[in-house]
Formats: sequence, C-alpha cells, structure tokens
Amino acid sequence: MYKARDSWVAIAARTQEMAQSLLAVLELKTRINRPRRDWRTAEAALIAEAIAGRDAAAVLAALRTAGVWCAPCRAEAKEVTLRDLKLRERGTVLSTKHARYGEILQIGSLFTLSRARTRPSGDTASIGQHSREILAELGYSDAEIAQLYADAVVVG
Repeated sequence: MYKARDSWVAIAARTQEMAQSLLAVLELKTRINRPRRDWRTAEAALIAEAIAGRDAAAVLAALRTAGVWCAPCRAEAKEVTLRDLKLRERGTVLSTKHARYGEILQIGSLFTLSRARTRPSGDTASIGQHSREILAELGYSDAEIAQLYADAVVVG
C-alpha cells in the first residue's frame, strides 16, 4: 500500500514482468535493478517516493494499462464491507448481539470446511461475563474465586 498525493493505492507486482512494468511506469528502471524477489526496504522507499507525488487516479490508470495489479484504498471500505448484505448472507460478515453495544459486525471466516462450524455459538460476551466459569475450569476453588473478586483482581 502506497500513499499517493490524494489517497492510498494497493499494488501487487507479483511477477518479475509486473515488477518491470511497475518500474517503467514510475520511471525507476535505472534506480532499481535487482530482481523483484530481492526487493527490500530501499526499493519500497523509492516506489513510495515516486507514487507520493502523483494523484492516485493517474497511478492506477497507468499501472492498469501496464498490466500491474492495483486498486484504490477506500476510507469507507470497512463500513461498506460490513454492511454488504451478500457478504452477510455468505457468512463472510457476522452479526452478533452485545448486551451493551447492540449489533456487532465483524469479518467472519473467509472459507469454510465441510464439517466445521464457522458461526459464533452465542452472543458477544461482556467483560468478565465468564470469569467465574473459566477460573473454575482452571482449578480455582469457590473460596479462591471469591477472594479474587474481593481483591478486584477479577471483575464480573
């Protein structure tokens, strides 16, 4: 992800050919001469510098024409994704209920397995809601748990 003059762009030059096209578009062929697999921080800094002085739309148009994968980074992408009804129907976005905050939307599993459960099993827990049960599972006695609450080590 690189910051252009007016917004962010995502770029993935996955092959050596794409990398060469990226360098050509950014006029960096004479400054970066290592194979793509050997690029490190110095190369990323040169690419970032070349992109920083350009408008995102111009960078994206030039890279697309050159066959380099790129996409705009949208500030509202999180909200758009979480509100997408098709993603919610597929289970990619999950909706759970929280006693204090209401509906909680979150990214769920991006893939499924034939016999695996990919949905949450209940509502979102509140802070300390399961502390007593967890401490009991860990082997604490009722008296020890009561003391942890009394000492404000645990909340519930």
